[in-house]
Amino acid sequence: MRGRTLVLTTTNGTAAMLAARGAAAAAVAALTNVGAVARWVLAQGRDATVLCAGEQGAFSLEDAVCAGILVERITAGAGRAGRSVEASDAAAAARCLGAHYAGRLGALLEDATWARTLARAGRAADLAACLALSTVDEVPVFDDGAIVPGPVTSRGGGRP
Repeated sequence: MRGRTLVLTTTNGTAAMLAARGAAAAAVAALTNVGAVARWVLAQGRDATVLCAGEQGAFSLEDAVCAGILVERITAGAGRAGRSVEASDAAAAARCLGAHYAGRLGALLEDATWARTLARAGRAADLAACLALSTVDEVPVFDDGAIVPGPVTSRGGGRP
């Protein structure tokens, strides 16, 4: 797809990105790039909001787990840099979910409604790829109404 334009609309991600239109900067996070996005957020040097796309306008367990792992990595990275993070109650709850699932992401295949739906539809291999934690260093960013390739964030000194 490099160098080509892809037009994709979703019931969840599109609405979330449109809600982020007014932000100074917006990135797309997933379990696969959560470490890279945490490094990107820390490099921005400003307050951040983590926005979950959800499922049909409702809570999504896998989104909350990803958000929680992201918040944990941002908090840990900020702490190593001598900075503090003030998290909302929602962020604290997401962190709890992230901590619960971080070492056992495969459990989401049974616990998350949408994952079960996709598995029944024969998409288990796709789900397994989506649950691979921090395997990608690219950070897609939302720019002028489009998601475009953003920076590749080096792991440098390890986590986030």
